[in-house]
Amino acid sequence: ADEAKDVFDARQLIECGLMPDVARRMNAAAAAELRDMAREERQALRSGQQSVAIRLSADFHVRLAQLSGNATLAEFVERLCSRSSLILAVYGQRGHLGCESHDH
Repeated sequence: ADEAKDVFDARQLIECGLMPDVARRMNAAAAAELRDMAREERQALRSGQQSVAIRLSADFHVRLAQLSGNATLAEFVERLCSRSSLILAVYGQRGHLGCESHDH
């Protein structure tokens, strides 16, 4: 339980820290891409495809981190998303993400 909390805390810290850079670099194409990704995740959740939704959520967060332009931190987010996706798949505690698909 402590490790899971650490993973989600690390994600939150890094991802929140990247948001100013993401906002500065955001353009219409990137915003449309993120909207499409969030829509796919919501559709997966509505159709009961939890494992697909978890993967799509991770993809969304990794893409968001990539949009920051900081490849090193984006790589960390990708690793943390892999770990958090496994935690969610095994324990099913989506609320620890700090976001739901409608938050995207």
